[in-house]
Amino acid sequence: MKRVGEYSLNVDSIGGFFQERPDIPAKIDADFPTLRNKPFAAGIVQGLFWPRNRVLHTGKTDWTEKESLSCYNIAQLGLYVLHELDEYGTLKPWP
Repeated sequence: MKRVGEYSLNVDSIGGFFQERPDIPAKIDADFPTLRNKPFAAGIVQGLFWPRNRVLHTGKTDWTEKESLSCYNIAQLGLYVLHELDEYGTLKPWP
């Protein structure tokens, strides 16, 4: 994540990137119903980092297979979007 923080977008926002690549929001809507109708970053935070925080801060370890798979898939989605940003040429080194 530190390395990701060293880059900025060549588009105005992640929303701007999604406007240029409507296939990605369509994939999110189709494959990730829990992320529909919320900002992308908020969906990643709520779907991945909030559960992680419950493990770290409260010791919750009784996740179901479905819950664990959801977190895994959301992490994969985040990596996919970062990859597509890089491939699309929208990432540039931070000044």
